[in-house]
Amino acid sequence: MSMAELAISLMIFSMLIVSTLAVTSQVQRLYARDTASDDVTQAAKNAMDVLVRDLHGVTHNTVSGTSLGYSETTGSAVTFYVSGTTGPVRERVSVDAAGVLWKETTLPDTASVAPAYTYATNLGQRTVRLAARTATATGATPLFSYLVNGSVSTSVTLDSDRASIAAVVVTLTISAPVGTGGAAVTLVNTAGPLIA
Repeated sequence: MSMAELAISLMIFSMLIVSTLAVTSQVQRLYARDTASDDVTQAAKNAMDVLVRDLHGVTHNTVSGTSLGYSETTGSAVTFYVSGTTGPVRERVSVDAAGVLWKETTLPDTASVAPAYTYATNLGQRTVRLAARTATATGATPLFSYLVNGSVSTSVTLDSDRASIAAVVVTLTISAPVGTGGAAVTLVNTAGPLIA
């Protein structure tokens, strides 16, 4: 074998290795992006399942003399009551400034008496992070909106209107981790009707 033949063989072999490495690298990038997208989708699905399951269990609770299922109703947070063994349990779901989706559970005070339960001494007994990824709740797309008297609102401030909430629309957007190339996932679900 001459020197020229050896050089041509090495050049062809080098081109094969470079193209194989390029294909392998592209496959790895696609795999990482698809894995990130799957993770984001699963995180959104898990968080939505918890939110909707809890919101379907909303019960009325007497707070300050008014029978309510909800006591805080904004686009980025909702506080509601679900049945518990010692009285209605207060649940608060919110998105903080960092985009973390939290669920805070508070049992009624042991000294409170039905039907006027209080929640002053047991604040935030259990706080759980619902989504492992960044959740967004912006003015354009709030996390929560409320069906009240036939219309949709992103914030309900009057107790009389809160008592009329027929359903909560949850629009959950979970962002992909930075640098993965994965897309954000948005899920929309409606939880209701309220159990009286």
